[in-house]
Amino acid sequence: FNDGKVKGKRIINTSVHLQNAREIGGTYSTPPLATIKLEAIKIGWINKREKAKKLFFLGAMGCGVCGAFPFLAGKTTTVANMGIIYTSSPIFIILISSMFFYEKINITKIIGLISCLIGVFAIIIKGNLDLLINLNFTIGDLWMLAAAIGWALYSIYLFYWKTDLPIFQRFNLVAFFGAVSLFPF
Repeated sequence: FNDGKVKGKRIINTSVHLQNAREIGGTYSTPPLATIKLEAIKIGWINKREKAKKLFFLGAMGCGVCGAFPFLAGKTTTVANMGIIYTSSPIFIILISSMFFYEKINITKIIGLISCLIGVFAIIIKGNLDLLINLNFTIGDLWMLAAAIGWALYSIYLFYWKTDLPIFQRFNLVAFFGAVSLFPF
């Protein structure tokens, strides 16, 4: 006895329960994956493939790439290199925004870009130009570079891909797809 009416009532009742729990204090015993699925079903959004692909991309970049790649990088590079390379993310945000979304780079962005580059290189070479000439990169540095680019893509597309989803549902779905993208790691 599993007709659509009973199943629909369960979803509605659970959604109402979840909404009331959030209003009361935010804690409830429903498993997070069930919550994500119920929220998506409640608003009739999960079946729209184009939007789901965008959310998967956001989850993969924001949680997957930025979560797994630094762990992979840590096996072969230093924490200092990881931090330095990760700070290059604003550079990629400016460059990717101007290339793909034709965002104009004004003088303020150019000054910020140059300052960021000078700061990253100054820290890398530690005031010794020979270090810049003889700079050796490890595979971990490349993993961190990919993580920095991933964060830039996540930041840009989070801004440009507008959605009709409320913030709570969008966050849950991005986190869900991010967790799914971490399964291979």
